[in-house]
Amino acid sequence: MEVQQLHMKRFLGRSIKLVFTLLLFILIFTELGERYLPVPRSALTKDNTTLFLSGGKTLFGLRGSEPQPIALGEACGFKGGKISMRDETGKIRRVDIDVLCHEVTSEQPTTPPGDATRAAVNALELRVFEVQDEGYNEISLSAATAEQVYIKTRGWWRVAPIKPKDLWYELKDLDMGVFWFWMAFAGIMKFIGVFASMWRWAILLRGQSLILPFRYLLGTFFTARFFGMFLPGTLGLDGYRLYDSIRQTRRPIECTAVIAVEKLIGFVALFGLLFLTLPMGLKVIQSKGLPFNWTIFTIVLIVYGAIIGFALLILFWPWVAQTMLRLLPGPLKGRFQSKLDHVVKSTTAYANNRWLLIKAILLGFVVHFNTVLMYVGTMRAITTPEVNIIDIFFAAPLLITGTVFGPSIGGEGIRELVFTYLLGDLTSPAKAFLMAHLGFWVGEFLVSIPGAFFYALRPTGYKAKLTVADIEEVKKAK
Repeated sequence: MEVQQLHMKRFLGRSIKLVFTLLLFILIFTELGERYLPVPRSALTKDNTTLFLSGGKTLFGLRGSEPQPIALGEACGFKGGKISMRDETGKIRRVDIDVLCHEVTSEQPTTPPGDATRAAVNALELRVFEVQDEGYNEISLSAATAEQVYIKTRGWWRVAPIKPKDLWYELKDLDMGVFWFWMAFAGIMKFIGVFASMWRWAILLRGQSLILPFRYLLGTFFTARFFGMFLPGTLGLDGYRLYDSIRQTRRPIECTAVIAVEKLIGFVALFGLLFLTLPMGLKVIQSKGLPFNWTIFTIVLIVYGAIIGFALLILFWPWVAQTMLRLLPGPLKGRFQSKLDHVVKSTTAYANNRWLLIKAILLGFVVHFNTVLMYVGTMRAITTPEVNIIDIFFAAPLLITGTVFGPSIGGEGIRELVFTYLLGDLTSPAKAFLMAHLGFWVGEFLVSIPGAFFYALRPTGYKAKLTVADIEEVKKAK
């Protein structure tokens, strides 16, 4: 009965995560609450002051500037900003500026005669809607026949103005030579990060005097990644490694301590990377039309620094962390002390081997840094000159954080949501989506599929066998 209940819980948990993952994709391609405001054609001239520019809310929820009147001809220069207009009731509603303003393109002759290339012209074309039998039809303002046209407002929920067909348009225009070169670069960067993660695990195992051969670590690590591709966060990666290492060594306490310390080191590396890359996000914040607030920015950095500092305290001076745990207030003490005390005890084996911890932390940075470089590769693969490496170094750590802590399967949906929201205003939302989604095929699928072969080739009850050379090699490296 207990086994059946366990299987039922796992089935329900995975089903919920699958539904959540699918829901994220639906939300990315969905807009809710949009309206169509009737506007006279005569009001839509470049010199008429019919719109308002507002700072709205800041990135951290603080109120921005009050709406300021703005000429329609100027509004198209504020893509990503909060552009509004009054509806028939006098209420100010946010206009979908991405639909309203379109770049005008034309065919321009080049040398030799007969060739032509599409070149952007320094002009913008206003787009409106007319009511037809099938609903609202988008047309250019110059082609409108009715005196009354409609402007679309932005709904209360929309990640970006993106439709599935937009992805196809981006894919079919790719330069395949450039695409495969940078995808290969992305794959190499990710594999380096994976091997750094495996090396970190090996170092921490040695710190607990657990001697396992490299061929075993290689097979188990890639098998764990394969299972992790179908499970949320790092549940599959950590869970399988813990199970198999306990089965091999019969030392559950030490194996559990290794995973606990590795998770703590992962927090140090990830939040350290966030701390370093957060100042690079000014351009992204401005593209969202959000005023920058130095006070809130400083507070966020202090919070990141406090998390990193406390984690380092647990790693290098566990006795200080234990003393701090005893000073916690009553409610917090009962809730957090048991978990934190377990992590603190796990670090005691490493307290006198700080160089080993430093190496593990540096490898943790390599893991996340190379994941960021992987997204630099996917960005270059689809040719996005509007997005630069600095933008990726700001957005990618936030994406990694979402996939680590989010309840989706393999991080799917979360990575696309983060990149489309953060980078969609710098480039086309479809390109931002593809930058993130290609990271799944490289960062999850490509480096996880080998694990299926390792798992299939290993016999039932596989036991790692140490040779004299293995023992000597481990002793030298320790």
